Amino acid sequence: PLQSAMRNAEKYGVKDKMTFYLSDGAKNIPRDFDALVCAGMGADTIIHILEDAPWLRSEQYYLVLQCQSKTPMLRSYLSEKVGTSPGSW
Repeated sequence: PLQSAMRNAEKYGVKDKMTFYLSDGAKNIPRDFDALVCAGMGADTIIHILEDAPWLRSEQYYLVLQCQSKTPMLRSYLSEKVGTSPGSW
């Protein structure tokens, strides 16, 4: 997936505007970004990523979440977490 993302970015002429990281979720990536996209995976995987990186709740980050399965589970999770520390979704 990482190599595919890099090829697509190059194909569309935006590779020089992006930085790519291989990580288990978001826990090992630098925090100097403003948008995170989690797409093409199940809700349980997205929830796991969000749970392991509670700093993503900061208003500093814009999250684009698109799950391939269990959408109601993700919606319920997000509804429960809105307004909880360390920030809000």
